[in-house]
Amino acid sequence: MKKIKKEIIDAVEYSINNPSISLTKVSQEFNIDRHTLSKYRKIDISKYKYLYNDEWYYLDSNEEEAIRYYISNKEVTFTDIKNKFGYKNETFKYKLEIINESQQRRYRQNFNRNLFDVIETEEDAYWLGFILADGYINENRGFLNLKLGAIDKRHLVKFCNYVQCEENIIKEEIGGVGNIIYSLTLNSKNIIQNLQKYGLFQAKSEKEIPYYNINDNLKSHYIRGIIDGDGWILKNLKGFGVVGSYDVCKYILDDLDISESRIYQHKTIKKVDIRNSEELKKFVNRYYKNALIYLDRKMDLAKQLF
Repeated sequence: MKKIKKEIIDAVEYSINNPSISLTKVSQEFNIDRHTLSKYRKIDISKYKYLYNDEWYYLDSNEEEAIRYYISNKEVTFTDIKNKFGYKNETFKYKLEIINESQQRRYRQNFNRNLFDVIETEEDAYWLGFILADGYINENRGFLNLKLGAIDKRHLVKFCNYVQCEENIIKEEIGGVGNIIYSLTLNSKNIIQNLQKYGLFQAKSEKEIPYYNINDNLKSHYIRGIIDGDGWILKNLKGFGVVGSYDVCKYILDDLDISESRIYQHKTIKKVDIRNSEELKKFVNRYYKNALIYLDRKMDLAKQLF
């Protein structure tokens, strides 16, 4: 890619169209050095077809081919351009900007890349809590991953609806003990940066820190997300609990006004384990009654206690 200042092109065109006027007079007229004008007088200025920021640009045949390839096929992504033509994303975006073509990046995965810009709805709060408990983020590579057992595949479908992605993004895998699991990965550095604002970080297991500044009207939804990710209701309906860091366990107990003495050691992490019917009822009424987003199998148990 080459460029020439607009005033030089103007001077060259004027000189070509007025051959009787000397280069010296043209250079004086346009306030351009005579040697510079002489140099550019010898080149084919017709190749400089794109005006951008008062400069005319000439794109070589490879650049023109890459742009034609990109424009002609809406399925082509910046990654495809990099693999086929060797241009990095920002470099190619700049070429598109020069020719006044949209630089909006195309993605192979379509979803809402502004997730968690703000936490203002029940779903925002719930999924933030669920990811704190059961998600994995990679800060360096910029992706979020959720893995759930086959019994909870429908919950990943709910997450797809929330992030506005196709269900085929959910992949079937074989877990560590040979069981079928389902996995979903979102590649977005913006989402990762947003999650970091709320205290999520890579390798957070055993060290999770809850988001203390969440709005009071969203707190129960946020905690329900944590419970659905790392908690339980006993099938005999005689208790509930959660595992996680000390901070997370205490955060939930404080919200329920239950003593932190109910926090126990559980291997390398902490555990809340409560077998009190009144506290269980307080738990399900606080976190599950009238909820709009939840893990189905836990809601099925909670409904029996309303």
